[in-house]
Amino acid sequence: MFEKAAAMKPTEEWITDNLADGYRWNGQKEKSLATYDKAIALGYKELQVNPRNANVMGDLASYYAKKGDEPQAVEWMRRARSIDPNSVQLMSQAAIVHALANRPEEALKDLREAFQKGYSVEEARREPEFKSLQNQPEFAGLLAEFGAAKK
Repeated sequence: MFEKAAAMKPTEEWITDNLADGYRWNGQKEKSLATYDKAIALGYKELQVNPRNANVMGDLASYYAKKGDEPQAVEWMRRARSIDPNSVQLMSQAAIVHALANRPEEALKDLREAFQKGYSVEEARREPEFKSLQNQPEFAGLLAEFGAAKK
């Protein structure tokens, strides 16, 4: 399905990311890395049009994190958040970047901030990139705290 979508819209970086995720989740590491590289190239192309597009910078941070390139991931997220520090999307992406970079304390801090600004507890609960946080009592505590606040 992702391959078909990427073939239909080859210039959409987020569709290319979905395809790369599919490869990664299916254990096709080489294909996933090459496809993340393609998503990264598309992101850079979008930044040529608008060099201050914080959403694209956040996407780049995610792609680099998924490839295992922690320094690039953290730097792109820093840039994105400096442009749009109040974006809930960037807060949740920062939590993902930090979770993938094995920085649980920072991921939980970002997640708390995202929850405070309205990020969905259910979305966090279903997010596969938070798998490394799911056994942490602090993660369960955040879900309980902000899930109860909605009731």
